[in-house]
Amino acid sequence: RAYADADGGGGAPEEDGEDGGATAGDGALPPLREGQALVCGALAGAEHHTLPPPRFTEASFVRELERAGVGRPSTYAAVIETLRKRAYVGSPAAPASYGGGKSRRPAPGGAAISAHRAAGGGAFVGNGRGPLVPSLTAFVVCSLLEEHCPSYVDPAFTAAMESRLDLIASGAADQ
Repeated sequence: RAYADADGGGGAPEEDGEDGGATAGDGALPPLREGQALVCGALAGAEHHTLPPPRFTEASFVRELERAGVGRPSTYAAVIETLRKRAYVGSPAAPASYGGGKSRRPAPGGAAISAHRAAGGGAFVGNGRGPLVPSLTAFVVCSLLEEHCPSYVDPAFTAAMESRLDLIASGAADQ
C-alpha cells in the first residue's frame, strides 16, 4: 500500500491490488497501473504567506535570557539599556513622537527603522514599548563576532562563564 503522508510511512503496494478499505480522504492512494490516465476531480489553490518569527519585546527577551541561563535578574535591565545606548536595538517610535510630532508621515518600520537609525535619526529608540528591532550596526557586529569570535556570542559559553564566576564569588572554586 502506498500512502501520501508526511512521515513517508506505508510500504510497498499490496500484491492483490486491494486498497484495504481506503477512502479518498484517509491519505491512501488507490491502486494505480503504469501508464494509467489520471483525472483531476477537484483542484483548489490556497494562498499561504510565511511570516518571520515575532520580534523580541523586552519581556520576551528577558525570558529568553533566563531560558538560556544568561545573566541574573539584577542585570537584565542593564543589558537592555546597554543595547539601546549603543543603538544595537530600538523600538519603533510612536507616530506622534516621530519628527517631533510635527510630521504627519508614519514612523518608519522594519528595515526602514534600521536605515533611519544608521543615518543618525533619533526616532529609532522610541518609547521602549513594542518590539526590539535590531539596527544595521547590530547585524554588522553580530556577523563579525560570529565569524571571528564565535564563543563570545554562544549563550552556552556565557552561561558557563557566569556559573564559574558564581563559584569563584562564593569561594567554592579558585580563580
